[in-house]
Amino acid sequence: MPIILNIINDINNILILPKTLYIFDIDEVILTFTHSNDIWWNEKRKNYLKLYYDIFMTENMIYNEWINIMNTTKPVLLINNFNDILNKITENNSNYIFLTARKPFLKKLTILHLQYCNINIDDNKIFFDKEKGNKLLELFNNNINIYEYNNIIFIDDLIENINNVNDKLSIYSNTHNILLYNFLYLHK
Repeated sequence: MPIILNIINDINNILILPKTLYIFDIDEVILTFTHSNDIWWNEKRKNYLKLYYDIFMTENMIYNEWINIMNTTKPVLLINNFNDILNKITENNSNYIFLTARKPFLKKLTILHLQYCNINIDDNKIFFDKEKGNKLLELFNNNINIYEYNNIIFIDDLIENINNVNDKLSIYSNTHNILLYNFLYLHK
């Protein structure tokens, strides 16, 4: 079964299928922060690199600023009917999890952000790892019986995460339909 990549700018365009595991990224897919989207990151990176010529220091400085924004700013929900989508998924005998590149120490804050956006979810459905493909393999080996599902659908805004998941989940391409959605959030 092939691995299929789709590019979307509306989460309502994902297929809702039975016996499917949906894996959602959080930032820039479900919610965003007005002052810290990927355009913000790229501008900060460019400006700090001009000043310091050190990518490691630059990334740490940007990350610290982002943590400050997350602690002091309320998120904006990107999909008004996201709870309806989650309900349709569960009604179709499917399941969903969230997999974010946020660090695990941000779990309580992440739950608060989702709750602020009226997404109340079991905190056992939220997972944290920058290496998303490796984390999914770990989950499939230890926590999630992937053979309960016919399909795996992964939704993320970053192509490097899509590629990582594509590489790691290719071992399931003989037993599962795998759909990868690259969500392109249109910044306003």
